[in-house]
Amino acid sequence: MDERDLKSLKNLCVGALLIVTVITLVLTAQHLGYDINILDGIEVEGIIQFFAFTLFGVSIGGILNTPRGLSREEKDILREKTRALMAGNILYLGYIIFAVVVIKNFNFIALGVILEGIYINVILVSRALHNHGLNDTQRQWREAMNGTSGSVKDTSILWRFKVWIRPFERVAFKERHLRSFNIIYFIFYLYLLYNSLPINLVNIIFLIIYIRCCLAILEYILGLYTSIIGVCTGVKGYEESPHHHNHGDGGGIRISTSRRRRYWEVYITDFRNKREIVYKTYKQPYIYEGDEAKVIHGIFSKEVVSLNNNKVH
Repeated sequence: MDERDLKSLKNLCVGALLIVTVITLVLTAQHLGYDINILDGIEVEGIIQFFAFTLFGVSIGGILNTPRGLSREEKDILREKTRALMAGNILYLGYIIFAVVVIKNFNFIALGVILEGIYINVILVSRALHNHGLNDTQRQWREAMNGTSGSVKDTSILWRFKVWIRPFERVAFKERHLRSFNIIYFIFYLYLLYNSLPINLVNIIFLIIYIRCCLAILEYILGLYTSIIGVCTGVKGYEESPHHHNHGDGGGIRISTSRRRRYWEVYITDFRNKREIVYKTYKQPYIYEGDEAKVIHGIFSKEVVSLNNNKVH
């Protein structure tokens, strides 16, 4: 894996770790007699099966990308850089012991093992990222070409959730972009609200998605767009499954077809302001890693309208 793929794998591991940690803490509190109902309707066995499969998947990536053939000096550097993570491992080992000695329930022991397994993969992928940084010739080339310093391993997924409003960009109405999903989900959730939703974890997630859709619609109507100027830190090409494709641009109707379709994911990073935009496009982006780029996008949805004055949709 290259640096961008390793970063994505680490984000997946960290995300899974946070979700399982929260679920485990809530279930443990319920088991100990606390009245917490946000996980009502969710089967513990289903959670264990899902995240056990997740653990299996990330473990393959973690093991295959474990640094090998390192010199003694490189091993010492990696050990020093991951020392804090190794110390944090005590918490998850402690929970396993707590589950075995105090709770004495297989489900909680299994959750503890899953937590420990995912955390070990966070350490393995972190070591692989730091090892990649030791010989980051691509980063050195980028700095030499455009004076932009920064490495993918130094970025955070939180950079993608930052909201900024300056500079304000004027976008003609016909050039704006709104996904049909936002409209459909907006109407669907209004119907659910009308029927009085109970408060639990699943419905809280639905509410967060609904708020995001509302902001996207508001952004589209009022023309709330801004831009980011940064460096292209990744262009990944993929092919969709030949059985399920969505065609159509903007908010129009999308039609399924059996033809395999190619698309790209483009990463634009502003290291100076610690921002990042990631977008998907079916048009050849004609941009390469290390190129400078200006992306105009929605303030809230981060829906990209143009890249270097070229329409994306």
